[in-house]
Amino acid sequence: MFRNKVLKLASRPGETREDFLVRCHAASDEAQNQAAEKLRIATQKKLDSLQMTTMKAQSRVEQL
Repeated sequence: MFRNKVLKLASRPGETREDFLVRCHAASDEAQNQAAEKLRIATQKKLDSLQMTTMKAQSRVEQL
């Protein structure tokens, strides 16, 4: 029985070490992709907010 505590995975009955490692790598890649997507979304929200603030400020300047 193999375990990966970080990924919270355990080998399946009859699963070889190599197959377990492949599954761990796939799970790790997926977790990394999800974390990157979460950061991308958060960054995009901040960028959108900054762009809106900039547009409002430019509008006020043009009115003066």
